[in-house]
Amino acid sequence: MFIFMIETMLAYKYTGLIFDCPFKDELENCPYKLIRELTMKDRFKVYENLSRESRLTLVECHLKCSCKREKKQQVAIGK
Repeated sequence: MFIFMIETMLAYKYTGLIFDCPFKDELENCPYKLIRELTMKDRFKVYENLSRESRLTLVECHLKCSCKREKKQQVAIGK
């Protein structure tokens, strides 16, 4: 039960990704891209109707992508 609550909270914590990419230039293969092309109302409907597993998969994809992109930015600025 506790794990379910944590997973649910994580999925909702990342709901803002249905509106915009934090890197401002979303990648073509971003799984959120199709959702972002919908109207505001439809974005919420689609996201709410996704299974818990699907939402967690989206979050996982986002986290992996963010890690890769942050590493590239650090290399580019010499950190």
